[in-house]
Amino acid sequence: MSSWLTQNRTIVITGGATGIGLALTRRFAKDGNKVIMVGRRQAVLDAVVAEFSDYKVESLCADVETESGRVALYEQIIAKYPEVSVLVNNAGIGRLIDFASGLEWKSVVSEYDINLHAPIHLSMLFAKRWVDTNTDSVIASVTSGLAYYPASYTPVYCSSKAALHSIVWSMRHQFKNKPIKVIEIIPPLVATDFNPPQVSTFGANLDEFAEDIYGKLKNGEEEVAFGTAEERRALYNAAFSTRFNELNK
Repeated sequence: MSSWLTQNRTIVITGGATGIGLALTRRFAKDGNKVIMVGRRQAVLDAVVAEFSDYKVESLCADVETESGRVALYEQIIAKYPEVSVLVNNAGIGRLIDFASGLEWKSVVSEYDINLHAPIHLSMLFAKRWVDTNTDSVIASVTSGLAYYPASYTPVYCSSKAALHSIVWSMRHQFKNKPIKVIEIIPPLVATDFNPPQVSTFGANLDEFAEDIYGKLKNGEEEVAFGTAEERRALYNAAFSTRFNELNK
């Protein structure tokens, strides 16, 4: 399998300044790629850019939650970095939700907007450009081991990742004869600040996860998972990949 990371790519990564996104930013940059981090907090972005002053790391402050925000971000990227050829859909949120707690509906919608609608929409925008220009390109989306079966205390997060996993499979099939490689990054619970305080110290070590995942990406793998997420991925594929291929001949 050939690696798309052997070139000097320009990579856009949403949520690239914290957690898993930052771990990927670090490895992309140290491999000689230009990395454009997208995030909502300018101070956090600035701190990471300063940390990587010896590398090609830049940032854009944007909110991918809204349709207009995503379109504006896409137009800004294309105007400033027309050579961009990799999109990493990493931004996400996860909330503890009790459906009988009186939670405001907009909180549920917000989680779907960030976790599901944003990666679909951004992928569509970039895919149209890359197909039109016949650009050798990559769309990578971060899902979760919880896409395969949910943790009931965070149901919207899990269902959004399950839906994104399904989208990735369909997109990969649609693009099989197009110049776009479609990748799914499937983490288990990883010990980062993304997690609620109750579980923030649990999970896989971030550096161990990132090293393993990055090695698989460099090997050209299209589905990259780690730990318990790899176990779930293997079980799911054994059960459903043949059926998927039969349905989508």
